[in-house]
Amino acid sequence: MSTFIDFDLRIRKAGDGYEVTAEATKADGKRTGQAGPEALDWATLSDADFVEKVRRIREEPRSIKQADYAQVGDVLFTALFQKQILRLFTGLYDNDVEPSSDAAMRLRLDIDERAPQVAVLPWEFLYWQGKQMYLATSAKTLLTRQLLNLDYGSIKPFDIKGTPNVLLVIPRVGNLDTATERKIVVEALSKAGITPKVLPEEEGGRVDVQMVSDELANGTYHILHFIGHGEFKEDYDGTFYGSLRFNPRNPIDEKDDESWVTHSQLQALFGPYADDLKLVVLNACKGSEIAIESGKGFIGTAPAILKAGIPAVLAMQYKIKDDVAINFAQTFYNRLTAGRWAGQVDAALTLARNSCFLNFPDDRGFATPILYLRSEDGIIFTGLPGKNGEVATPTTSSTSVQQSGNCPPPPQPPDEMLHDYRYDSVDSLITSLGSLAERRGLTSKQIDYYEKLKVDNPLLAAGGMADLQIEKLKQQRGEIDREGEEKRAVLAWRLHEACLERESLQAELETKKAELKRLEEANQYVPFELKNAITELRGKVRELDDAMRKGKDVMG
Repeated sequence: MSTFIDFDLRIRKAGDGYEVTAEATKADGKRTGQAGPEALDWATLSDADFVEKVRRIREEPRSIKQADYAQVGDVLFTALFQKQILRLFTGLYDNDVEPSSDAAMRLRLDIDERAPQVAVLPWEFLYWQGKQMYLATSAKTLLTRQLLNLDYGSIKPFDIKGTPNVLLVIPRVGNLDTATERKIVVEALSKAGITPKVLPEEEGGRVDVQMVSDELANGTYHILHFIGHGEFKEDYDGTFYGSLRFNPRNPIDEKDDESWVTHSQLQALFGPYADDLKLVVLNACKGSEIAIESGKGFIGTAPAILKAGIPAVLAMQYKIKDDVAINFAQTFYNRLTAGRWAGQVDAALTLARNSCFLNFPDDRGFATPILYLRSEDGIIFTGLPGKNGEVATPTTSSTSVQQSGNCPPPPQPPDEMLHDYRYDSVDSLITSLGSLAERRGLTSKQIDYYEKLKVDNPLLAAGGMADLQIEKLKQQRGEIDREGEEKRAVLAWRLHEACLERESLQAELETKKAELKRLEEANQYVPFELKNAITELRGKVRELDDAMRKGKDVMG
């Protein structure tokens, strides 16, 4: 298990320029160091020569070589890491991260909405000349982004217990090697026992946005992976919009393949399913491009999906070649689903970037993916093959029974039963019990029908046909009752677990609220993470309260 240091870099508008502050926090939550504000070297970043190099990377990638990427990355690094911030960063890396095989640093780049010129820079090229490495490709420095001041809505808990459900969406486009990427993504997931749902089921079929909406509504998905075309354009009235290309719902003819879905529509598409969706992967051009719009802050495809409440969005800031995209996707899912970093999305991304750099060193592909991440640890799920191939199954209360005056434990179901229902949440059990009640009611009505039929039709009764149907239906009702008893027993246990978790979170919340009060009364700096943690803890407590209330209503 790795030990992480969170290194948060925040960039804000300050007069005619920008300022950077840094804060480092160790795994125990204790602040290790703080530096800044320091001036971002905007004069260098806006220099004509540097701007031209960035433009060439974006528009003329074939004219760029690896040395050019390093030069751009070096300028970005030097402009960002100034004086005290540089000393804090290098000191932690040299003393705490580099000497330890199990230590790493999470570099989280937080950019204020009033600094869009900074946000659009390719920070994934950050190159540390002293170590001669790209930060975004090193497992020692996991680079992700946030967008400060973006209205994310209610961010849901990130960790999925058990095997995640994956939806792979591949509209027909004709000029991309989607078939190969489809194959390697399915194979990579299959190694971990995950069978993704693929739209369309047959290669080359059409996918309209309503098909995706219907699938999200009918199933429970934790990861959605889109393969296709994306765009980011300026409209005739000066507004910008991001979009993804789907297929028309009612095509005029066989050649009618284009239906562009805007970022606003995508926010509406994903919003209702933010309780379940944890990660959206956009293997589409310009999925991460952003602009600033008065009164709306950051706009674009990735910000829109974040606003819908999705905790993590992985998108591309440039067009990415087929062979690079295939290499990236294969490595990303192989690392995400197996090995030392199983389940950790920021580490899987970093190692996939590293693979792209190793295999395509003169291509910008290694710095093309951007991960916008709202998570304390980057762990999206547990319960898949881990280090050395062992499988870490979700912990059940059969191995960790706890006592609490406010949470008296019910009778504990057998271990086999808890194992059978190990991936069922309170909500899924409630839904399932509702369905069972409906099935039982229907079966009882059918029994009553045949009982009445025996009275009304003596010939049918004499032949025994009604009795056979009644016996069969009573067996079905007995099976429904047995399944219902099992699920009620597991639900009671899940409610006990939820109660214990609520107590723990409430205690943590009170501690953080006390720390916030202390800092405010002392007129000291209040870390962004502390406020965010309080908000998230309150949300988790409310969710547990809602789940417990629903469960108790069902249990009676």
